[in-house]
Amino acid sequence: MYWRIIPLLIYLIFASCAGCLGQNLLTNGSFESGKTGWTLDPSCSVVSSGWNDISAADGTKFLAASGPVTPGYTYTKLATQSHSAPFGTGLPTDNFVVYVYASTYLHTNDGRAVSYALTLDPGYGSMGGTFHGGAQDAWVTAQTWGYYIQRDPLRPTGAIKPLVVNIELRDPLQSGEYLLVDDVQVLYGGPGVPEPPGLISLFAGVLAVLIAKVRKGNRRECADYKSADIRSGIANPDHHQHPHRLNPLRLKSRLLLRKVRLRGLSFLLPITLFFTLIICDGARAGLSRHDVLVIANGNSMASRAVANYYAAKRGIPASHVKQVWCPTGDSMSPADFTLFRDQVKTCLTSLGSDPGSPASDPISAIVLTCDIPHYVTDGAEVYGATDSALSACFTDSAWGKEPIGIYGLYEAAPGFPNPYFGDYNFAMPFKDFRASAALSTVYEAFPSPGFTLVRLLDANTALAAGGGGILFRGIRNGSGWTWSPVRGRDKGFIGWKVSCISVLDSTHAYACTGNMSKPHGGGTIITTSDGGLTWTRIRSTYRASGWLLADAFIGIDFADTQHGWAVGSSQQANQSAKPLLISTADGGATWQDLSSKLPASFQPKAISAADANNIWICGAGGAIYRSTDGGNTWASASGGAPVVDYNAIWVKPSAGAYKGWAAGDSGTIIRTENGTNWSSEAYRLTTSNITDFSAFSQDYACAAYGSSSFLAYTRPSGWAVESTGTVPICSAAFPGGSGGIAVSGTRYIFADSSSGWSSVYTGQDTPWRLRYLVTRLDGYLDDKNGDGIPDDIKAMIDRASAANLPGKFILDDTTVLDSGSTTPNKFQSTHDALAPIVGESQITWERTSTYLTGQTGVIGYTSWGMHDAGANSVTTFGRPFNSWVNGGVGIVFESADGRTFHRPYYVWALYQGGTKYTNKLSISGFQSSSQYSGFRVALYSASGTQLASGTLAGGSVQIDLTSVAWPADHRTYVQIFFPPTDPLHPNEPIDHARYPWSDANTDVYDNRSSGFALVTSLARNLLAELIREGATGGTANVDEPWSSYVGQPQYIFARYAQGFTWAESAYMGLAGLGWQEVAVGDPLMAPYAKPPTVTITAPPVNGQIASGTLHATATASPVNTGWISKVEFWLDDDTLLATDTTAPYSVDINTTAIADGVHTIEAVAWEADTAGNVGSAGRQFIANNHGAISAKISDVLSQPDGALVGLQARVVSAAYNGTFYIQDSDRSRGIRVRSTAAVTEGSPVTVVGKIQTVGGEREIVADGVY
Repeated sequence: MYWRIIPLLIYLIFASCAGCLGQNLLTNGSFESGKTGWTLDPSCSVVSSGWNDISAADGTKFLAASGPVTPGYTYTKLATQSHSAPFGTGLPTDNFVVYVYASTYLHTNDGRAVSYALTLDPGYGSMGGTFHGGAQDAWVTAQTWGYYIQRDPLRPTGAIKPLVVNIELRDPLQSGEYLLVDDVQVLYGGPGVPEPPGLISLFAGVLAVLIAKVRKGNRRECADYKSADIRSGIANPDHHQHPHRLNPLRLKSRLLLRKVRLRGLSFLLPITLFFTLIICDGARAGLSRHDVLVIANGNSMASRAVANYYAAKRGIPASHVKQVWCPTGDSMSPADFTLFRDQVKTCLTSLGSDPGSPASDPISAIVLTCDIPHYVTDGAEVYGATDSALSACFTDSAWGKEPIGIYGLYEAAPGFPNPYFGDYNFAMPFKDFRASAALSTVYEAFPSPGFTLVRLLDANTALAAGGGGILFRGIRNGSGWTWSPVRGRDKGFIGWKVSCISVLDSTHAYACTGNMSKPHGGGTIITTSDGGLTWTRIRSTYRASGWLLADAFIGIDFADTQHGWAVGSSQQANQSAKPLLISTADGGATWQDLSSKLPASFQPKAISAADANNIWICGAGGAIYRSTDGGNTWASASGGAPVVDYNAIWVKPSAGAYKGWAAGDSGTIIRTENGTNWSSEAYRLTTSNITDFSAFSQDYACAAYGSSSFLAYTRPSGWAVESTGTVPICSAAFPGGSGGIAVSGTRYIFADSSSGWSSVYTGQDTPWRLRYLVTRLDGYLDDKNGDGIPDDIKAMIDRASAANLPGKFILDDTTVLDSGSTTPNKFQSTHDALAPIVGESQITWERTSTYLTGQTGVIGYTSWGMHDAGANSVTTFGRPFNSWVNGGVGIVFESADGRTFHRPYYVWALYQGGTKYTNKLSISGFQSSSQYSGFRVALYSASGTQLASGTLAGGSVQIDLTSVAWPADHRTYVQIFFPPTDPLHPNEPIDHARYPWSDANTDVYDNRSSGFALVTSLARNLLAELIREGATGGTANVDEPWSSYVGQPQYIFARYAQGFTWAESAYMGLAGLGWQEVAVGDPLMAPYAKPPTVTITAPPVNGQIASGTLHATATASPVNTGWISKVEFWLDDDTLLATDTTAPYSVDINTTAIADGVHTIEAVAWEADTAGNVGSAGRQFIANNHGAISAKISDVLSQPDGALVGLQARVVSAAYNGTFYIQDSDRSRGIRVRSTAAVTEGSPVTVVGKIQTVGGEREIVADGVY
């Protein structure tokens, strides 16, 4: 280990210079074009005053938390600074990046680990970690990752969202234990600014300034820190509390080691290179063919054909092409996805992927081929992109969520952020990025609200549920409670809050989901028959529009396994919510809507079922109703009940009568002994609103009202206050004695025992690690040449493999969107990022209302598509009709431009509406433009005979029906077609532009006299159209992504132009994982890459015959500003022989360990530059240890068919029709060779292959001809 000190000492010699540079960057941080830097905020009170509010442990340390701290109260908000104007100076006018550093000191009595998180709010992200206390007490530097801060559009120009710095303790502290926090510092930088480097780098002076001591009440300016302090590794006297924190040797074990891209420091480059080579583990690396796994759908011939074609075109090892089986449509269900994901995991592990070792994973990129669904949906609760949901496929959620993606409430943010996105971290090759767990891991917080509901199946089995569809099962034994999550596949993939659980017996229970406030949704019912281990979905809702789900349930109860009821609300688009009541008499196989039977204007809040006929509902204003016929009629049953809002009811048969309770506001609990009349109980035990009520039996029940205590009922003692001494309880269950359990809307579950109440479970955040870059090869599936490979996809693969030249970047801004809102200079940041890389001449930035079409030489295209108010006047469906160079990629700010790759889906529907005209079939609402107009409408019989037609003009058409020869059955349908002049789909039908959508009906005939009118509902752009135009890839959205989470061209284009591969560039521009985006294209495509030059020097020529040990050598030279960090030697595509980091690069191959015959040795060189460029060279040799090479043709002829044979230096005597003849030197014998290799008659060749007999003649089917 001490050898590392040598380069470190060399580094320290230059620390003074680096420190001065660091000070300049920090104090004079500037964000004008072409400059970079980080600024330590001089005005943020998080540093200067906010922390003074924390009680001090001594004169310099600030107490974040001190034991005893009860679980549930462990979140300590330390400081808040809200800014109505930009904080600091020189802040960029665009969005920017923030880092937070803090020094923390933990003390525990027993030296145990305690989890914490340093976080930025609101929602900027978190860093989790574990410190050890006791004998291992030490100051440790905590650091958030760089988080992208977006301007708040609701605040004044230049304002940002409020910034809150938090320390969250996730484990309890005992008496005498504490966490100290010191030196909190906030840094910010503009887009494109590299993140603050680690101490062990040339920029050590910079970060030393960043983490240097800032004393309470005496914060130093950056320029006050002396480089002498850094060189010596000893803090100045003001740092006496923990002087070792500035010692680089001590810090190197705690800070991330990174390479820093140097700007204007060429005089220090040799020292930096030497230092980095020695200290940093691994080198910068992009992607090579060996890093790719290709997945085909075994259910699709086209998918298999695309996989094989791509693998052959790119030289992907045959073992890296795998088959799985899944549906072939655009979407798949969550259940189908989990099966698909498990198959992909099996493919990965078969290639050596270790679930526990992401850094050493042999696969970095996954390519999905066509006919693999690109989004996951159940039509309601779960939705998201298939592709990036595979990016962390080896991660198991701590609360059972699967797949990663969007669950429950449809919000304008990803399920969790992509850590590789944008400038969260400075651009770096993916394999380097993934090698760091700290960089590539993001934490998805435990759902909020957490556990909001708890119920007992029996005295020793419980269910806890809540937000995000979380559902846990608990078992109590002699040592206490054990809790485990129910996985998504085992609970019907619910994602909305579990609002109610109905327990029928110890094995049967029912649960519903619902949120009746905005956004409205849920509407799922699940059931278990094995005590909560597994659940089946027995009722679902659907998306009414956007993020609105039609139904939301808040109450459910079953009288037996067949008869059940649920209450809630139903809401359609642009309408108010209405009360909802449904019932089933067959265990959920079918449901009947009884909403119209409810009392007028009554919204039930809860329901209880005693048997198949007798049910009760309750709600506001003291209302309690009873039905004796299963919900068809209702009568008031509130005799004696106080007039309050009732939130819960439980009535069951007992001793020949219907008995139970209802509970509601103001601490009201009432009891019935006959199901109709009520009397008050628990008088004045609480005046708070009772929000949750559970009854274990007629003898035990409890009521929660948001306090640290709840009310418990025991017969015959009655109601009493049960104090938990913990956080406010929102739900509890009580079987008598000390068996109670409770939850508080947080991540904690509490339970009673002989020693009192305590936390028995703490929900954990899920650390998702970005492990794979997943792209797809997709497009329209037309195969007009009949070779089995869809034409558009094949052309895209061909263009990708030929992409090696630059082109123009088209940034089509607009002044006005179709909605009327203005978005000037949306692509300013894209322009500013690209200009220093490619130059102004390679950028067309259109900033007026003109919609660009017909651009040439395009390698990057971005626009607002049909959202551009000018688009419809010049083109149809926002299609730009560009001419693209190989490798061109497109990004359109449109929702759902990745909704399909199967067909030209440009109309959501044709539906009845619009103005009717006598004897006319009228269609209106279609797009009209000056370019490629002339869309045709035709009326067909059910058998497909055209009956009438017309051409749309100005978006409408009227077709005369008086002369139509109607078919005998009068059944017809209407279809819209592209015009014959359309360059992409001449005369082709537009998918979904048909009425009725399938089959035919008599609607047009029945209304022929009065007229029949249809209206089109237009869909928007499709990435598949750009691919048909000639694009080689792009990013697209499978659903509504919100504009902030569309692929961001300011990152994608800039990275692409820097030479990164397409997969890397795309993922650096996708803000979320498991969100709505897919990246289409060859992951290896990199038209701006400049690969290093690689030459294999031994063997010197192809076809060298080798036995024993073959010494292979190669040379490699960098082409860019980096150096050759390593050369890998591969044998036969998928066997990594060795990695050599020092020239001359070589490897010894034991040919006796491989089969005789033709083998390929490949040298792959990795250049340590910005993009990690990769170059390679290959050479074939012939292993001959077991007599594969024969001395005479007669020896070959004696071998049986199928044997491996070879002949060296035999003269070609004749060549024709894919064959040629060779003969012995004495011309005594000859043999035919079948090969397409170019040979010259009279020239000697070496041939290796298999011998066979064809038409009575022996021949060699050559594997190699040299």
